[in-house]
Amino acid sequence: MKRAIAIALTLLLAFSLFACGKAPANDQTTAESGTSAAAESTEPSSAEASSEAPSSEATTASAAFDPENPQKGAKGEGPVAVKTPTMTFSVPKGVSFSLDTYSMTEEKPLFGSLGMTFKNAEKKNWGTLRATSIDKFNNLEEATKKALRDTHYDTYDNGKYTEEKNVKIGSCTYNVLHVTTDFSEKDYYITFAKRGEKDIYGLLVQLEVNKKYIAADDPTITEILKSVSIITEK
Repeated sequence: MKRAIAIALTLLLAFSLFACGKAPANDQTTAESGTSAAAESTEPSSAEASSEAPSSEATTASAAFDPENPQKGAKGEGPVAVKTPTMTFSVPKGVSFSLDTYSMTEEKPLFGSLGMTFKNAEKKNWGTLRATSIDKFNNLEEATKKALRDTHYDTYDNGKYTEEKNVKIGSCTYNVLHVTTDFSEKDYYITFAKRGEKDIYGLLVQLEVNKKYIAADDPTITEILKSVSIITEK
């Protein structure tokens, strides 16, 4: 009897030890699987990460300028010919630019605006070409007076200007304003044209040149002005 009890106790003890030996392994497995599951649930997949993470290239890069389809905000470098429903001009070789405004369309060829900024090798803005039919003028003299008012030269103590009239450059006739203040020295080349009997506004084209960042006799200026051609009705 005692021997049977001893055998039973031995077997019971052996089973207890076996169960205790297996338990940590199970707990560790459970813990590891739980950690792995948590990691999988909290860390996005590579596909999700790539779709959610912002692309610096997409957010900072600007569209390349397309001469056949100008778009506001596009950037480029000459040489390039710019054709719009109402005018054409060329950007010379090596001149970088940005198209800041553009609303000229085939649907409304007599109404719209264009604004393009030119930069030098140091990326300084040396000039701005503006073409607009939003303001209503009757002739070049009216357009020149408006351009002079917009310079606000008279708000400076030493602001002054001189004017050259009817300067023929390329196919256009320009009035040229030389404006100086305490802070800047700029030239404004202004031309204007009525584009037909239905054109009640006319087109003003103005090249503003900041002589702080480009020489007044730089051939680039003349090259741009010579290339300007306003499209009128036959």
